[in-house]
Amino acid sequence: MTWRNTHIAFLESVNDGFRGEDTSTYIANNYPWEASGWFWSSSEAMATAAGSINKYVEQFGDGPSVFLITQYFVYEGGVPNLVQNNAVALRSGTLSWEVRQEMRDGKMREILYMAGSSVAAPLGWSSRVQNYREAMGVFV
Repeated sequence: MTWRNTHIAFLESVNDGFRGEDTSTYIANNYPWEASGWFWSSSEAMATAAGSINKYVEQFGDGPSVFLITQYFVYEGGVPNLVQNNAVALRSGTLSWEVRQEMRDGKMREILYMAGSSVAAPLGWSSRVQNYREAMGVFV
């Protein structure tokens, strides 16, 4: 869970009035499992076109493009317009895309390219997609 407003929303959902400086550590120490379940199942926490992230995947499938879109839901920058505007084509597989590593602002960055445009890939994309592929190898 990222962002203080998400932490506060979770704390409110469990009737906990803690509003100290480090809500992240407080939640990790007191509600690790509860927070995880709430985050992934609560439409208030992660609103999508289908409700929660889980409902989004249930509705649209588990392919790589849907995985890409879901990673933007948890990405601290939110879902960029480029991805939102092309979500239907991405989900249906009619729009190709790729993530490349390149130098931007003096740092190596992961950049998503699609529809003749580019945008920052979800943070930690290489690790995320590797974990996704490994999971799909086990579960599918």
